[in-house]
Amino acid sequence: MIFNYIELPEAASTNSVAASGDFVSGSVLFTLHQSAGRGCGTNKWECEPGKNIAMTMVLGDLGVAVERQFAISMAVALGCFDYVSQYVPDCKVKWPNDIYVGDRKIAGILIEHSLSGATLSRSLCGIGLNVNQERFFSDAPNPVSLIQLTGVQYDVRLELRKLVKAIDRRLDCVKDFNLLRSEFILHLYRGEGVYEWRDGTGEFRASVHGIDDFGRLQLVHLDGSIHSYGFKEIRYIGAPNSFDH
Repeated sequence: MIFNYIELPEAASTNSVAASGDFVSGSVLFTLHQSAGRGCGTNKWECEPGKNIAMTMVLGDLGVAVERQFAISMAVALGCFDYVSQYVPDCKVKWPNDIYVGDRKIAGILIEHSLSGATLSRSLCGIGLNVNQERFFSDAPNPVSLIQLTGVQYDVRLELRKLVKAIDRRLDCVKDFNLLRSEFILHLYRGEGVYEWRDGTGEFRASVHGIDDFGRLQLVHLDGSIHSYGFKEIRYIGAPNSFDH
C-alpha cells in the first residue's frame, strides 16, 4: 500500500481528526503533540509532547467481512509486535489489541470501523507507542517505553515510518483470518500456562485455548469447559499490575 504521511502540529486525538475528515485510504495522520489520546472504552493514552508515536492509519475497503473484522486488529497488532521485537525481547500481543514487553504496556491500539453492507468500508487504526518518554505521570499502572528498555534515543518520525511498514506487511494477509489467528496466538501474552482470571461470575483459573471466529478470547477452565469472552468481559488477576481488557 502507498502511504501519505500527514503531520498535524497538535491534535486531541488522531482518530478523532481522521473521523472528522475525508481522508483517503493510505493516509497516515500523526502528531508529536497529542493532548487527549483515546484508548479503548474510556481509557486515555498519556503522550509527552515530542516523545512518542501517535498516529492513525486510514484503511479503505480491504474486502474484510464484517464478521471477520478482528482480522484487521490482529494484522495491526502483529505489525506492532514485529516492530517492537526488532528492539527488545519478551514482546507479546495482549488480547485484544495491546503490545506488552514482559508485564508492561508499550503500545495501545484503537480501531474504529465503518460498514458498507457485508464488508468494512473504512477502518481507522489508531496507535500509540511509547518511544522516548522516560517518566509517566498518569494513573496507568504499567507503562514502559523503548528508551527505558534500551537506553537509546530514537527519531520518532523515522520510527513511525518503520512501524507503518511493519504493519503494512501484516496487512498483506488480512484476508487470511486463520493465518493471522495462528500468528496472533503464537505471540499472545500469557498464551501458555494456567492463570487467575475474573469474569462476571467471579474468579477462576484457566488457560488460553485460542481466539474464535469473532475475535473472542477462548479460555479452558480447570473442569475442561471452554468459554468465550468478548471485550471487557474478562480480567486478568494475580499479575504484578492487574488490568482490565
